Amino acid sequence: MTSIVSNGLNPADNEAVRALAAAYPVVRPAFGLYPVDAEEYEQLKDAAAEAEGWVRVVDESGEDYLYPSKYFLALDLPQAAMRALANGRRRSTPRSA
Repeated sequence: MTSIVSNGLNPADNEAVRALAAAYPVVRPAFGLYPVDAEEYEQLKDAAAEAEGWVRVVDESGEDYLYPSKYFLALDLPQAAMRALANGRRRSTPRSA
């Protein structure tokens, strides 16, 4: 055996997988994210914060806060992908085929 793949399924799992891979070189991380765990946040420009590794975002309450930039992944998705993500967040159970 040369490596072990450890899968994350959500943000908390992904962080645990990242820590495991950092502690044990034999572990290869695989990060996952279900559409229900994906959120869309408005990012506000804040050059001073960005220079220090922070990002300013507006959360679901409408307030803006600073978070470590490593918490976010900026994506430029086509509108069809954005609609699919929005539909996935609204659906509480998977659709049957």
